[in-house]
Order: sequence, then C-alpha cells, then structure tokens
Amino acid sequence: MTSKLTPARSTSVTIVPAGLPDPRSRRGMRHTLTSLVLAAVAAVLAGARSCTAIGEWAADAPPRVLAARAIARLTAS
Repeated sequence: MTSKLTPARSTSVTIVPAGLPDPRSRRGMRHTLTSLVLAAVAAVLAGARSCTAIGEWAADAPPRVLAARAIARLTAS
C-alpha cells in the first residue's frame, strides 16, 4: 500500500532533520544541517546516486526549487 505525500504530511520532512544534532563547528558553516539533509534527500529523489551527484544537483538547482524545499544559507549573525 502506498500513501500520497500531501502538503500537511510533507512538513514532517523538514521537522525530522531539524532535530538532528549538528557536530560541525560554527567556523565555515554556510548552510544549516537541515538544509543539507533536505538538499541531499531531494537530489536522491531526483536520481542522484553519489555525493558528487548530490552536490551537482544542489549547484544546478534553480533558487526557486531550493526555496520551495526550505534550503537556505545561514544568515550572518
């Protein structure tokens, strides 16, 4: 049995990665961990099968596609 991904159910896709601990140091960090996980998931769903392919997908994705998936750069603090 398959179930459809509705807008209401898709919010859990962004909630789950938000709870992951981020082991990276603040120095050099450009993107939130949630953004990185969401970009990787979207790339794999689009057919990426390697880390290189995931990076290429993220680099080639239009800004509107990244924004629709809540993938954003960290703001300067």
